[in-house]
Order: sequence, then C-alpha cells, then structure tokens
Amino acid sequence: MLNGDPNKAKRWVWIEFAIAILLLATSGFFTFLYYGANDNGIWKESLISDKDQEIAQLEKQLETLTAEKNALDSTAEGEKGTLEEQNATLKSENLVLEAKIAKANTYNNFFKHLNTVIETHNGFTGWTDAEFQAGNTIAVTTGDTTFVNLINWAWYETTVDVSTRVVAVWKAIASGIETSLK
Repeated sequence: MLNGDPNKAKRWVWIEFAIAILLLATSGFFTFLYYGANDNGIWKESLISDKDQEIAQLEKQLETLTAEKNALDSTAEGEKGTLEEQNATLKSENLVLEAKIAKANTYNNFFKHLNTVIETHNGFTGWTDAEFQAGNTIAVTTGDTTFVNLINWAWYETTVDVSTRVVAVWKAIASGIETSLK
C-alpha cells in the first residue's frame, strides 16, 4: 500500500496521529461525563431530589393561591348578591319616593291653577265653571277624597266668606304636600 513512498507514509502517520488524538479526546470527554460531571452534581440524585422538592413547593404555593383566589371569588359573589339586593331595595324605595313626589306635584299643580285663576280674575270673583272643573280634575288626581270634598265645598258654599274658603284650600294643599312627602 505504501510501496515505499515516503510521502504516503507521512500522510498515514498524520492520519493515525489525528485518529489517536480524536480517540483520546472522545474517551476523555466520556470519562468526564461519567465521573467528573457526576461529581459536580449534574446527575446527582440529590440535585434531582432538590428540583422535585422545589416543584412540590411551587405546586403547594399554586394550590394556596388558587384557594385564596376561590375564597376571594366567593366573597365577591356574596358581596355582589348583597349589592344586588341593596340595589333592588333602593330601586323600590326610589319608586315609592317618585310616587310621593308625583302626588306632591299634583297638589302643587292645583295650587298653581288656583293662583292663576285668582290672578286672571284679579281676585276672588268672576271665576268660571270651566276653571272649577279644571281644578276639580286636578284635585281628583291626588286620590285624596277629603281634598276633593273640600274643593267642592269651597266652590259651592257661597254663604262662607270667599277668603276663608280659599285659605282652607291653601291649608289643605300644604297639608297634602306635607303628607305626600312623608
């Protein structure tokens, strides 16, 4: 194979030398992995155990945080329910208050109508039946039969002084507004 060629022999020596170095380096690398790395803790059982303990600890923290989150969610749901109940109560109370205000406004509308009639006629005389009917209609919408009866009395009872009758109506209006807003 070499046939006495010195160049070929040199080449073969270098190839064998390179193969020997490569085998030496490879065996050194695997020796390091088997002995050295194991001694440095790369594959030590304790290192794996430590990592398992860290994972277990993280899992416990995750469970704790999940339990805390669930407790907060439960609390928030309870508070939401309470707030919804309070909201429903407040809406109901608001409707009651709106009804009271509406009734007080009806008395106020009658008061405005009465004052307009007095201003139109420049006093207590000359009022028309149409003006009475308009006022009576407003009085009926209060739902207060005592007030309606008083309005009828004030219109039809001509034997009592007109200022006394108007003052009685004004007092009834004030009382109706006060009662409505209680």
